[in-house]
Amino acid sequence: MGSSTISISTSSQVINYATPLPPATLPTITIDGTPLAAPNNPYSPTGYQVVIFNSTKPVTDPTALLANVAFGVGNDPGTNSWWNTYQYVYSNMLSLILNTGNIDEQFLLIVSFGLDNNMPPTNDMLSTMLNLGANGQLQKWETTCDPGSQVGNANSWVSYPASYILVGSSGWGYGEGEEAYQNTAGPLSLNYSF
Repeated sequence: MGSSTISISTSSQVINYATPLPPATLPTITIDGTPLAAPNNPYSPTGYQVVIFNSTKPVTDPTALLANVAFGVGNDPGTNSWWNTYQYVYSNMLSLILNTGNIDEQFLLIVSFGLDNNMPPTNDMLSTMLNLGANGQLQKWETTCDPGSQVGNANSWVSYPASYILVGSSGWGYGEGEEAYQNTAGPLSLNYSF
């Protein structure tokens, strides 16, 4: 893939429910100091950005970029409830990963934004992320949260901020990627040089 440095910064914070929801604050991703183009508007302040490169090419080669997509967590229409909808983000992320290029030649960035700690990956996505190189930080998140639990008041959207970043690749095993996780508000950054 060539020698490069990828810098990723994201954040989460308490978000009150409003109609419409506030706009997303998308992650900042740079490759050797050059910003990666912003993905689509996810129409939600909460979700993930997934970036997929062809791992047989340098990430600085424009033809290496296969996908750069933002996925937003939707709410039940007319309510502030996401407890039964957040799983669809992971289903859509997994579909993108499985249907983009040669799945044996993928280098991926999976970066949350505006996430609630109780929105952990579903089992299918957890397995995929571990196979891409995630490790103990992802497992810690999975085992210390209350999946789908949401503060029960009409003004709540994100009450327990969390952020997660994974730099992974097909063919990498458990712990071979780089990840960062925090279950507090504020910025989270990761620099990956290779």
